Amino acid sequence: MGQTTTSNSITDSASQVFTSDSDTVTLTFTNEGSDNVYIGSDNSITDSNAFPIFAGEELKCNDYIGDWYAICASGETSTLRIDKETV
Repeated sequence: MGQTTTSNSITDSASQVFTSDSDTVTLTFTNEGSDNVYIGSDNSITDSNAFPIFAGEELKCNDYIGDWYAICASGETSTLRIDKETV
């Protein structure tokens, strides 16, 4: 198994932070900023319809390896680190 890490600047405009990858086993999303980040599976996400990752928190995902998008609430920014474990 291998591991790669990426860091993404998240704003109040939805952006793709991960592209579907069949080799992925686990994704770990870590919010390294002071504002909340919201993630979902398409670019129509908002801070009211996506899953929150609170400042300083992390989320592990083993079940969904498709595309991921992230956004912050209006006027907010944060940094989202993604650790990807592969087979």
